[in-house]
Amino acid sequence: MSKQQIITTVELRKKDEKSLHALLRETSQNEAKMTLDMVMGKTKNTCGKRSSSRTIARIKTVLAEKQDLRLLKEKKV
Repeated sequence: MSKQQIITTVELRKKDEKSLHALLRETSQNEAKMTLDMVMGKTKNTCGKRSSSRTIARIKTVLAEKQDLRLLKEKKV
């Protein structure tokens, strides 16, 4: 995510866990950078931080769903 964009839950569900973890790490780093820039007074774009926080929440939700499904499949086998 080089440019701030909104990723839908449908798009996230199509990705595998490894790419979701990478996306989570990248989005978290971008959010931390935005927070630092806001504190330092370099930017006043609070909307970007808000959308990053929501994207992080979406990614974590999809990861939790995928992990739950994996555990259910393991129990059935």
